[in-house]
Amino acid sequence: MEDLKCLLLLTPSLVHLKLVSSRSKIDSIFDGSYWEQFIQNNLLLLNKFHFFFACNNNKLNDITTLDSVILPFQSPFWRNSKRWFVTCDYIPEESKIRLYTTTSIWKNIETRSPKLLISSINPKCRMILQSNEHMDQNSRKGTLTILRLPFNGISDIGAQYLADALRNHQSSPTVTDPYDDQANGLGDEGAKYFADALRTNKTLTTLDLSCNSIGDVGMKYLSDALKNNTSLMSLILARQYAGIGNTGIQCLSNVLRENKTLIMLDLSRNQIDDIAVQYLADALRNNQTLITLDLSANRIENNGLQYLANALMNNKVRSQ
Repeated sequence: MEDLKCLLLLTPSLVHLKLVSSRSKIDSIFDGSYWEQFIQNNLLLLNKFHFFFACNNNKLNDITTLDSVILPFQSPFWRNSKRWFVTCDYIPEESKIRLYTTTSIWKNIETRSPKLLISSINPKCRMILQSNEHMDQNSRKGTLTILRLPFNGISDIGAQYLADALRNHQSSPTVTDPYDDQANGLGDEGAKYFADALRTNKTLTTLDLSCNSIGDVGMKYLSDALKNNTSLMSLILARQYAGIGNTGIQCLSNVLRENKTLIMLDLSRNQIDDIAVQYLADALRNNQTLITLDLSANRIENNGLQYLANALMNNKVRSQ
């Protein structure tokens, strides 16, 4: 950075500057405050500043890193005086953080990999599954059909970012997450975001939200969304730490009476008792599409088993 600084000090009349750099760590070249001060003191005639900086092999464990990088570029100097707008994104598959001016001069900036993105004009962090630009909207090649999110570090806010990307989603590679050693913090509010996405998404066939904290309220949100969804075939809600109980199962059962797409439902390790099982059993008398129903490790006793046995006499479902 010092060599670059010395070179720029020799060109005080510079009006257009374009920089491209790849670094092994985030240093002062990524610092918007540093650039603001340097330009105000040494490059008073500069009116165009285009840059693309990349930091490789940088595993991101917290989106606050992106927040801290983009924050200096939200100052009046960047946004109002110069009107130089900046974007920062993170590509998990490449462990790469990129910082660049928002301009059309950068070629091949779009990536087919999922990324987290934040900008100086929109500080809300978003998850971008894939840019649809230059893609055949009718093609299903690469379409995201299975989304599994157990044992992550995802909260309700993270669920909102992902659900926003799933709305009207056309295509995406597999989504991965850097956290893999803890249960999610996704609760009823997070379930609501996914429910809103399911109302419009037409490609997702499997949704795995196991090992979260979804309760009866979240189950109601998801159940309401299933009334309109025509693609989801497998729904996995095992091991909810809040516990899905009677009220949530009643809402789900009301939908199962008419649902014609779900073929697999995993409700294991929840708080389902004989009353909740009776709701499910009543729904199964009418449902003719569900093939696998997992109710293991719940609170079902003899009466609940009897309800299920009576319902399954005329149904194709296989209870596990």
